Amino acid sequence: MPQQDGKVQYKVQMDASMAPKLDRAVRKRRRNGGSTATRLRILDAAEHLFAQNGVDGTSLRSIMAAAGVSISQINYHFGTKEVLLRAIFERRAVPHVQEQLRVVREAAKAPPEQRLSAVLAAYFAPVRWHIDGAELVGDFNRLLARIGGDPGEMARGILAEFFNGFQHQFIAELRLLLPDLPEDDLYWRWHCLLAVLMYSATNLDRMRQVSGNRFDLRDGNAFFDHVVPALESALRAPPTCATAAKKRNGRSRKA
Repeated sequence: MPQQDGKVQYKVQMDASMAPKLDRAVRKRRRNGGSTATRLRILDAAEHLFAQNGVDGTSLRSIMAAAGVSISQINYHFGTKEVLLRAIFERRAVPHVQEQLRVVREAAKAPPEQRLSAVLAAYFAPVRWHIDGAELVGDFNRLLARIGGDPGEMARGILAEFFNGFQHQFIAELRLLLPDLPEDDLYWRWHCLLAVLMYSATNLDRMRQVSGNRFDLRDGNAFFDHVVPALESALRAPPTCATAAKKRNGRSRKA
């Protein structure tokens, strides 16, 4: 990954690992014509049904019925469920990841004493987009959560293909900001960040329900005022593995 002046240089263009691998024949059909409106109708219906029932639990015929198209039209525009799912990710994930890369890159320019806080807030930008309604992709967010809980390897592979590049670059930025943190601690703490990001972006109502309407994720900057500082403190905490090793060694010496 290129670096300059100690900073990760982010690429706004998609990395090779994130680039969609759409079937060449499908690309050729798109160039040669076809109804854009029909294609978008199929994408919308598939996105909704995949989010609701899972990829494996959704048939092409159910997508056909929801979109009001024939099976031959689905075959013409996409051919398979895998190509259809990739097209959904190309439509939703590519601009999402590019914008998230941009805001993290801007946050990395903050003064050194503010940089970790700024980069962390930028990582959670999708929560703000969802709260503000700037990103109208409720079905896609639910689809991401659904794929994470489903056993299907094909869908998980596509999710990784489009999002792992960004996560690797974000982890690289954390590594620069927390140079004394061991690699295993770095990855486990990133895992906690990802879990908070995914749950917060896909379940805006849970806090309000559990707190009896006292606290709401949609309340302005509440998430960023409470959750982000707590996570920053967790990132800055002493290495947990080193602490555990010292405790084990201490017990061994006493024995």
